[in-house]
Amino acid sequence: MYNNMLVDPLLQLVNIQAQMIKVKESMSRIDALFKMREYKPSYHYEERINKIVVDNVTFKYPKSDIKMLFNFSVNQKKKKSISFW
Repeated sequence: MYNNMLVDPLLQLVNIQAQMIKVKESMSRIDALFKMREYKPSYHYEERINKIVVDNVTFKYPKSDIKMLFNFSVNQKKKKSISFW
């Protein structure tokens, strides 16, 4: 009867210690991610895109007769927004 009063808290301490070790390892990984330098790809594109054109793009919902057709273009340095309702 008195054994449980001593053993159970000790087992809980051992479990808490194991959890704290896992947390410490996770925190060190997160800290390493924050200390990483910014990723720089090894390629570089010099070509500029002046216009993006989307022409005759269709979309149909499965099991439905609703069909959509998209046609639009975006010129360089212009902002466009597309919304559906």
